[in-house]
Order: sequence, then structure tokens, then C-alpha cells
Amino acid sequence: MGRIPGLGSGFLAIYAYLLLILAGSAYAGFSATGLVSDVLGGPHIAWYWYSLAVLAAIAVLGYLNVELSAKVLSVVMTLEILIIVAFNGAVFADGGPEGRSLEPFTWTAFTSGSVGLGLLFAVVSFLGFEGTAVYREETKEPARTVPRATFVAVVFMGLLYGAAAWMLITSLGTSAAVAAVEADPGGIYFASLTTYVGRFATDAATVLIVTSWFACVLSMHNVLTRYAFSLGTDGVLPRPLGRAHPRHGSPHVASIAVSLVVFVVMVTFVVAGADPVVMYGQLAGASGFAIVTLLLITSLAVLVYFHRRRLADPGSVDASPWRTLIAPAVATVGLGVVLYLALSNFPTMIGGSTSRAVLLQVLNWGVLLSGIAVAILYRKRRPDVYLRIGRQDV
Repeated sequence: MGRIPGLGSGFLAIYAYLLLILAGSAYAGFSATGLVSDVLGGPHIAWYWYSLAVLAAIAVLGYLNVELSAKVLSVVMTLEILIIVAFNGAVFADGGPEGRSLEPFTWTAFTSGSVGLGLLFAVVSFLGFEGTAVYREETKEPARTVPRATFVAVVFMGLLYGAAAWMLITSLGTSAAVAAVEADPGGIYFASLTTYVGRFATDAATVLIVTSWFACVLSMHNVLTRYAFSLGTDGVLPRPLGRAHPRHGSPHVASIAVSLVVFVVMVTFVVAGADPVVMYGQLAGASGFAIVTLLLITSLAVLVYFHRRRLADPGSVDASPWRTLIAPAVATVGLGVVLYLALSNFPTMIGGSTSRAVLLQVLNWGVLLSGIAVAILYRKRRPDVYLRIGRQDV
């Protein structure tokens, strides 16, 4: 779609992942407070000290080679999956109070609640899979491995989420599941886990809640760092951000810059007396909206790109119609619907505050427009920098 909307999208991506890092680290701190004081019997320490400790550890990992971060993420994710699989297996074997039923997969069940909010929640639950693309410059054979990793991530998450949701409903009984979740939305999974697997599994899951948030924040830090690195390489942001560490090969300058910005903003929230749960809900909701916007722009960009290539040289497009037309068209329409649902339900996404919803919407579109404005400014005053945006050949 060109450098101008491209840079606007790049700015929006930075904004989105910054919010997600802040949201995740706040909730990690909140979860760690409960873990230490309630489960481990330790002293009660304010949530923000744990959040700052998480950010400090992530700053170190972000500075080092990405393979170390990948190993940490892999270990944490494997442990989380083992707990979920153990729960799924135990419930499936037991059958629950009403037996195994396919009722949750029926059209009646699908349409029984708020379909719009359900679809929106489902899409937002998958956010993060798009992060595979930003590791292209650090990956061997990226044209093969990045698409493969993306497809594997989406399919695996879909199967895992679907099976876990089905088994949670089964553990409660199909007819009683909705009422049980409404009565205790935050603790119902742990209650079922205790019933079907045991207290040890629940305690382990409580620990893994903290480590999973650590993994999430680390992953988003790595993504945001590579956006800053890319724009630094282009010369859009300060050039030093585009430097790679001579030993680790990591975008270490960009990682340090991201860590400092996140740390300063987090301290600002702490000084303002922010509630970590409210902070998480509002920032995560705003970030989810921004990333859905980015996904929609990306899907539209695929359509525009191949259309322009066909017009310029009809024989230059050798990919299948599925990849160049059908899939991106379906994605564009689907994400357009999701974005409409997100906009219509945005106050709900961030906790019900209309005034805060208006402010975050202004920020969302303002960041996108500011990136567009910067690109236009570079085109007029720094054409050399403008031509490097996205490191495009045309």
C-alpha cells in the first residue's frame, strides 16, 4: 500500500505492543502478589515491585540472543500445556456430572449468547501469532520457516483452546456451565482443576499464571524491540536503534530503549496510583483493538499488492489465487466485521468507561495518523529516508 500507510501502521504497532507490555507486566505483578502471599505463605509485597522485577529480567533477556528468550518461552509454554492436557484428559476420562456432550459445538449453543462479543473475544485470544513475521531477519530460510511457524501456531492454539473450553464445560455439566462461570469467572477453572486433577495441579497452575504472563511480556518485548530496530535501520527512528550486538546478534540498543520507555511509563502509572487489574483490562483492550486494526490493514495490503502486480505485469504473479486473492479477501471481510464489533463494544473491552474509551480511541487513530504525517514529512524534507522506509525496492 506504500510507504505512507506502511509507516503509519508501524507506529500503530509500536503503540499496540507497548500497551500490551504494560498490561501484561501489571497483571504479572498482581498475580505474583497473590502467589507469594496466599499460596506460598510469604510476605505481602506491593504488585508494582514484582512488575518492575519482571521488566528488569526481560530487559536482560531482550539484550541477549533471541535463542535464550526462545528457550525460556518454550519451557514455560510446555509446562502450561502439560497442566491443560492433564486437566483435559482427567475430565474426558471422568465424563463430568452430565457426561461428554457435543452440545457446546451446536449452532444453538453458538447463537445463545452475545455472538459479537464471543467472536471478538475469540479473535483477541489469538493475538500474538503475528509476531512470527518480525523474526524474519534472524531466521534461517524465513520464506519457509516463518509461514510454517505461523500456521502451526494458529492451528495448535485453536485445537488447544477448543479442547480446553469443551472440557471445562464438561467438568461443570453442560446445563450448569454458564451459571457456574457467571458465579465465579476468575476461579472456576482452578476449582475444576482441583476437583479433577488435584490441589497440586492447582498450585502449579497458579505459579504458571505468573510465568505465563512473564512469557507473554517477554514475547511482546521482543516484537516491539524488532519494530524499533527495523525503523532504526530505515533511519525513521534514530539510527543507533538499528544496531545489532556484535556477539549476540540481538537488537540490543533497541531493546535497551524499549526497556527504558516501558520502565518510565510503568513508574508513571505506579505514582498515579493505578489499579493493576483495571490497568490490565483497559490497556489490553486498547492494544487488542489496535492489533486487529493492523491485521485488517495487512490483509487489505495483500490484496492491493497482488492487484498492482497483475496490472503492471500479468505474468509476474505465480502464486495461487487462494494466497493472492481468496484468503486475503476473506480475512479482510472477517477482520472488518471484527473491527466493527470491537468499535461497537469498545467500552466493554476496556471495562465500561466511556470517557476512557474515547481517549484511547483518539490515541489509537492519532498514532496511526502521526505515522502517516511523519512519512509525508520525510517525503518532502528527507527523501533519502523516505525511500528507505520498509526497505522496499519500489
